[in-house]
Amino acid sequence: MSDEGDVLGSAQLVARWNLKPNLALEPRIAGGWAAQDVLQEDVGSGLTDVETSVRLRYQVLPAADVYVSVRP
Repeated sequence: MSDEGDVLGSAQLVARWNLKPNLALEPRIAGGWAAQDVLQEDVGSGLTDVETSVRLRYQVLPAADVYVSVRP
């Protein structure tokens, strides 16, 4: 909730499929929403945006990963 009382939110869902011990495919979908119209940000109520992506993740070391991502 903003200082003006606007209620906005977002959520994302990420899945992971292990292809090999060090290689994984991670599709993601994210969306934003607003409970009411926010005129100063030119946002209407309801679903405001949706973003999808697919990421290929390779684990080089236990504390280091390399990512390649595609966004349509």
